[in-house]
Amino acid sequence: MLSVPGVSSTMAGYSGGKASTKPPSYSGVCASRDWVETVRVTYDDDIITYPELLDAYFEAQEAKLGSRQYAPIIFAAGEEQMVESEAWLTQAREEQRVGKGGIPA
Repeated sequence: MLSVPGVSSTMAGYSGGKASTKPPSYSGVCASRDWVETVRVTYDDDIITYPELLDAYFEAQEAKLGSRQYAPIIFAAGEEQMVESEAWLTQAREEQRVGKGGIPA
């Protein structure tokens, strides 16, 4: 994602799991049904729009789709991004660019 114009930083991490457990190792996440690998993307919306960012992300992830480890999920930062995410997903599904996965969370 760092090669996408307008993206200034990314940070990998984990999300999910039970409140009583601490984040596992990378191999633990791969084997888990509770945790997922995540990436936070910081970008300049004067250079790239949120829908363009989603296009870039899903194009980059296309080769990895199909495995549990890389099941796409969108964690929107606020109501506006949630609405944009849902609109983007609706259009992408109609165009068959994504399947039923990747539901905004």
